Amino acid sequence: MNAGNRVQSNHSRMIMAGVAVFLLAFVVSLLLGHISKNGGWAAADQDGYHLPQVNSFIRDGFKLSYDSTSATTPLSHLVYAKMATLFGIQELRQGDLFINAVSATAASTALVCLFVLTSMRSGSLLCGALCVLSVFSSSYFILPSIYLVTEAVAFIFYFGLLLISVSVSDRLLRAFGFASFCSLLVLTRQVFLPVAASFALASLGNLKERVHWLSAGRLLVLAGTIGLPALVFIPFYLTWGGLVHPNFAQYKAHTINVALIVHNIELLGLFAPPFILLCSSSRFLTNRHLLTAVASFFAALIIVASVDLGFDEDAGRFFSVIWSISRLEDSILSGYRIVSIVLVTVGLFTLADGLCSTVFDSRFSIEWPAFVTYTAALSVQPFAWQRYVEMFVLVTLCVWASGKIEELKGWKATAFASIFAVYFAISVVFKIWLPGA
Repeated sequence: MNAGNRVQSNHSRMIMAGVAVFLLAFVVSLLLGHISKNGGWAAADQDGYHLPQVNSFIRDGFKLSYDSTSATTPLSHLVYAKMATLFGIQELRQGDLFINAVSATAASTALVCLFVLTSMRSGSLLCGALCVLSVFSSSYFILPSIYLVTEAVAFIFYFGLLLISVSVSDRLLRAFGFASFCSLLVLTRQVFLPVAASFALASLGNLKERVHWLSAGRLLVLAGTIGLPALVFIPFYLTWGGLVHPNFAQYKAHTINVALIVHNIELLGLFAPPFILLCSSSRFLTNRHLLTAVASFFAALIIVASVDLGFDEDAGRFFSVIWSISRLEDSILSGYRIVSIVLVTVGLFTLADGLCSTVFDSRFSIEWPAFVTYTAALSVQPFAWQRYVEMFVLVTLCVWASGKIEELKGWKATAFASIFAVYFAISVVFKIWLPGA
């Protein structure tokens, strides 16, 4: 088979696998929606915030001075409202199959983007499938594929941005894609506005190319990639008088929420080991990695000793496995945060390795600067919750690991798949099927 035929064959396999991923994810999402008895946070947010907003747009249309029942920018609500209008639906209600179908379509589309992205980056369809499994195993992805919340639409745009960073080599075309998708992402959830800065840097190319970035053309690309997302948000900012609608202005921290930053690092440390296993090789046994591990450990000691990491609902430290671990440390280990130190160490090590990849890889690795800027954006609000960051952690690890794999050995793939199959089962049983769990 000549080179042209091999390329065509690879493209055909990628397309067929992508279609299979979409159909499987869509069908599973519909089935899980059918058996769902415990929607948890997603059902509560749907019924209390997002469903009223969508029905308001169906009934009254959109105007910039609308009365908001949601803290986010309104693009996802407008998508649901427009789809409902196209199908002649005058009001959406809890439990409508239409909601499940639209949410499943959005989530499945996002998974296809992730599959193509990680398959291209690793050169392995199996790696892409494993990354899809890891993301779909999380209840924080499953529930948005069932209920009307803003995450499913946001997933499309964020996963699409990551795909553009890998698949588009032309700098101007990549910058245009970044600017367009960042704008759509900001119109869906304004918390992503600072993340646009990361993609603006990515539009300039790798480190060697960025050495001479102060040319007029590069500055224009940088300004456009940052400027367009900011420009589309300005009307909302001026109308609201801030980053959120006045109805939700009270939900912001008075200072930087340092505990939230540490929480995100701990969650990164919790999920990183399977991904480290997947991409581990002799490259992880260098002096640089040893020094990074030691430095991460001592930094973790200082961080855990300096920051209050105790379970505290009044301070927004609840609704996360990390805070549940802290509560167990208080009750079982007399407040000694041994598990927290381990998690922060692993999280810092992984973050440091990822940022090094960003600096020294042949192409700017966008996932880690995006993770850092997203965490910084979250830190201005008081709620250090797992639901706000778990998907970001998993997707960041997927993109990072898929770019580091040298050889995907069968036993590693089996171990990785087993871990996340168990997590999927736990998510389905305790977050979807059992009522009141």
